[in-house]
Amino acid sequence: EKFKKSALTRAPAKTDNGAVSVMEIAIWTLFCALLAVGLAGTILPFMPGPSLIFLAALSHKLLMPNYLSWGTVSAAGVLIGADLWLTALGGVAGARWGGATKAGMIGAALGLAVGAFFGPPGLLGGPLAGALLGELFYAGRTLREASRAALGAGLGLASSAVARILLALSLLALIAADCLLF
Repeated sequence: EKFKKSALTRAPAKTDNGAVSVMEIAIWTLFCALLAVGLAGTILPFMPGPSLIFLAALSHKLLMPNYLSWGTVSAAGVLIGADLWLTALGGVAGARWGGATKAGMIGAALGLAVGAFFGPPGLLGGPLAGALLGELFYAGRTLREASRAALGAGLGLASSAVARILLALSLLALIAADCLLF
C-alpha cells in the first residue's frame, strides 16, 4: 500500500519515502482557506461567514475522517443555526427593545435588506432608517419615539454583530481543539 495512515496516532499519511502526500497538503490548504474566508465573512458583508467555517469542518471530516469528530461537525451545525438566527433577528429585536411598533420592526427588516446592497454603512444605516421611517410615517409616532426605536435597531445590530464574531471564534476554537488535541 503506497499511503499508510495510523488511526491511533492520527499521523499524516506519508508516502514510502516519508513525505506527506500532495492530496493531504491540498486538503489542509483548502481547510485553512475556508476557515480564514469564513472568519472574514463574519465581518464583511455579502460573505456567508460562519457557514464557510461549517463547510470547512464538514469537508475536512469527509475527506480526512481521522481528524474531526462528528460531534464537532454537529456542534458546528448547531452554531450555524444560532448564527442565522442572530443575523435575522438582531436589528428587529433591537428595534422592539427600543419600543418599536410592528411598523418599526418591519421597517428595520426592510432597511436591512436594502442596506445590504450598500456595504457596512448600509447594514447599519438601513435598519436605523427603516425603523425611523416606519415609526414616523406608518405608526404616526413622534420623532423622539421613532428615534428611540431606531437606536434600539442599531444597538440590536451591533449586539448581534459582536455575538456573531464571538460565535465564529468559538467555532474556530472548537475545530482547532478537535483537530489538534483530540
